[in-house]
Amino acid sequence: MFSSFMISTFLFAGTQVQSLSFKYLSDFIVEGGSSLAVTSEEKSEFVYSLSRECPSTCREGAAFPVSLYTTRDHNGFFLKAEDNDVVDQLFTIRVDVYNKTNVDKSLKILRFTFVDDDEKPLSLTEGLWNPLQVTVAHPPNLPQTEYTFADVLNQEFNKEWERAPLKVVFQENEGGNKTLQINPIDDDEVRDHPKQILVIKRLSTCEPVQRYYQHFAVQVQENDVFGEFTQWSTWSSCTREALPFRDCFKTRTRKCEHIKPNFGGTPICKGNSVEEMPCSSCT
Repeated sequence: MFSSFMISTFLFAGTQVQSLSFKYLSDFIVEGGSSLAVTSEEKSEFVYSLSRECPSTCREGAAFPVSLYTTRDHNGFFLKAEDNDVVDQLFTIRVDVYNKTNVDKSLKILRFTFVDDDEKPLSLTEGLWNPLQVTVAHPPNLPQTEYTFADVLNQEFNKEWERAPLKVVFQENEGGNKTLQINPIDDDEVRDHPKQILVIKRLSTCEPVQRYYQHFAVQVQENDVFGEFTQWSTWSSCTREALPFRDCFKTRTRKCEHIKPNFGGTPICKGNSVEEMPCSSCT
C-alpha cells in the first residue's frame, strides 16, 4: 500500500482532451542525471500535479528533489531529479494529468522510479575479475523481454565495463532466473573513479520504454599506480629479420617498474618502452 505526498504544482498546456498518450525513453530517473522528456502527440489544455508515493509512509519533511517543467510547445514535460547529499527515502514519482476545467479527476497517472545516487556504494577493483553478479527473476506469460546493465550518467560506460553476458533474454512466455555479471575493465591509467550508479533495465517487444528493474551504487578501486622506467638496455645488433621489407635497424628497451616502496597495483609509465635506430647495414 502506497501513501502519497502531494506537491501543489499545476502547469498548463494546450486544449482539452478526453484521453492522453505519452512517450518517454525510460520509467526511471537518476538523481543528478539528465532530465527525462515526456511528450504527447496531442496538443491539449491540461494541468499536471507532481507527487511522490512511498512503500509505507512518506517521512514528514523528507527531501523531494524532483521538479517538473512543461515543454515550450506544450505537448509534454520534463522531469529533473536534482542532486543532493542525502540518502533519500525510497519513493516513486507520480504525475497526475488533469483536464484544465476539471481537476477533481485525473485523466492519466504516470509513475517513474527515483534512483538515489547517495547510497553506500559496493566496492569493485579494476582489472580483478570479481564481478557484481545479479540474478534476474522473470515471471512467465510475458512477451519477449531482455535485461541489461546501464549507467545513464557515464558516457564511457561501454568502454569501462565488461558485461558477461551483454544481456539476458527471456523468450515469450518463458519464466525463470538468469544471471547478469559486470566488472570494471583495467584501463591502464591512473585516475580517480567517481561513484557510479548501475541500473538494470528491462525492455520488452511490446513497448519501447526501458523499465527499471534494480540499481546499485558502485565505487571502482584503482588498480594502477604511477611507475618509473628502468635504464635503457644496450642496443641490439642491427637486423631486419622480424620485418624483411624494412631498412636495417637496432633496438633497445626499458621496463616500467614500481616506485619504491611497492604498494602493489599495476605500474603505469608515460613514454615508450622500445626505441629503434636505423643502421647503415645488417650483418
